[in-house]
Amino acid sequence: MTFPLIKTSIIGGALLAFTWSFDEIIITYFVTGIYNTLPVFLYGMLRFGLSPRIYAISTIIMSISIAVVIPMGRVIGTEEQKYLTRIR
Repeated sequence: MTFPLIKTSIIGGALLAFTWSFDEIIITYFVTGIYNTLPVFLYGMLRFGLSPRIYAISTIIMSISIAVVIPMGRVIGTEEQKYLTRIR
């Protein structure tokens, strides 16, 4: 009973965490340790100049983000309308 009520918050938090992981490159750089994450990899590629690989990776990330956000916005919107009509 509780999960359907907090599902939208969990999805929103996951999307914000995904977005902030690309935004906070300095924190990601210090936290990763020996592993190389995608934001750190892209930052390393940018230091040596722009290449078509950076543009391709950025396009793929944007496409995946848009492909996830638009359907989730529609699903969340319809679920909220169901809850609002049930409460009234």
